[in-house]
Amino acid sequence: TVVGTDAANSPRTVAVTIHVTALPSNLVVTAGPLNFTATQGGSNPANQPISINTDNDPLSFTVTDNQTWLSVAPASGTTPANPEVSVNIAGLTAGDYSGTITVTSAGAANSPRTVTVNLTVNPVPSSLVVSETLLNYVAQANGANPPSQGFSITSSNLPLDVSVSDNATWLSASTTPGTTPSNATVSVDITGLVAGEYDGAVTVTSVGANNSPQVVNV
Repeated sequence: TVVGTDAANSPRTVAVTIHVTALPSNLVVTAGPLNFTATQGGSNPANQPISINTDNDPLSFTVTDNQTWLSVAPASGTTPANPEVSVNIAGLTAGDYSGTITVTSAGAANSPRTVTVNLTVNPVPSSLVVSETLLNYVAQANGANPPSQGFSITSSNLPLDVSVSDNATWLSASTTPGTTPSNATVSVDITGLVAGEYDGAVTVTSVGANNSPQVVNV
C-alpha cells in the first residue's frame, strides 16, 4: 500500500502474487547389479526384486529391458514399488550374459535410471565313466609278468582332463594324454614278490568331474 498525504487518489495498492512450486522429484532405484546363476538345461533361478522410489512426491514410471531372456513385472506403476526381475534360460548355452533394466519417469529430474543384470549359465556337470571296477591278474612266482590290461575312461557330458595314479610298487598305471575319451593301461611287475595275493588300486581323477575320483581295484 502506497500512501501520499497530498495525493487526491491516496492510498494506492499494488497486488503481489507468489507462486510456490514443489521441489522436483528424483527416482531412487536400487543400484544393483543383480546377479543370477543357473545350470544349462536346468531350472530358472529365483526372481529378484528392485526397489523404485522417489525422494519427494510419488511418480509414475515404466520399466523396460533389453534382452529376450530378461523380464520385469509389473512393467509400470507408481512409486513406491518393488517389481520382480526374472530370467529365462531356455535355449541359452553355457556362458556369461549381461542385460540392462531401464526405469523411466516423465516427472523425474533424473530419469532414466538403469540397473545392470548379470547372468551366468554353467555347463551341465560331467561325470567320469570308467569301464572297469576290478582287474584280476594271475602270475607264477619267479615267472613272467602277466599281460597288461586296460579300461576306458569317458565322460557323461563335456570332455574332461583326467589323470591316473596307483598305490602299490608292483602296480603301474598310465593313460593317453588329453581329455576324455581316454584309455588307461595297467601293468604289474611281480619281481621280488613271493607267492600270495596282493591288492592295489588305480585311481582316476578329474577336477571337472562331479563324481571324481573313481577307483579300479586290482
